[in-house]
Amino acid sequence: MVSGCNKDYTVTLHKPSFISKKDLSDATTSVDLPCLFPLEDAFEIDDDPPEGYELEEFRDIVEGYSHVMKALIINDPVTNPKDCTIVVTYGVNYELACNRYGKDTTWRKIACQYRGFHDMVHYKNQFYAIDFIGNLISFDPCNGTTILVAPAIEEVSYLTIWRYLVESYGELLLVERYIS
Repeated sequence: MVSGCNKDYTVTLHKPSFISKKDLSDATTSVDLPCLFPLEDAFEIDDDPPEGYELEEFRDIVEGYSHVMKALIINDPVTNPKDCTIVVTYGVNYELACNRYGKDTTWRKIACQYRGFHDMVHYKNQFYAIDFIGNLISFDPCNGTTILVAPAIEEVSYLTIWRYLVESYGELLLVERYIS
């Protein structure tokens, strides 16, 4: 599946894997979602760059603002649209937002003190996300509330770490990839 933020900031899931193989032969198979927080909510491409930024660097940041990094889809929006929830990490700050397909006409930001999410997962009917520091949070996409489940474990400061949440044999695991 390829997801993308269109020029009008709507999100399109192209050939989602949950659509039957027969339907995938149609090149136009896609699921359209509403606008994902247009740039006017943050800044304009024609704005002068903030102090310390070159114009081209600032334009790259602006253009990446609504880029979807990862999408988590609970239930098939084609066959089960009333029970489909879609959660995304988006933008330069890797924030969380959700949309209840067929119910919500807009995206809901999941606002919390933790920002910059590496990964998210739906595990035992609960949503979890891991932030850049390593804090594990649980969140409710319907009302936007978050709860700290486990604080970050001390990390090695001279390495770059990327974190993933995976289910294995019924357990939720945190996998860390160290990059030097």
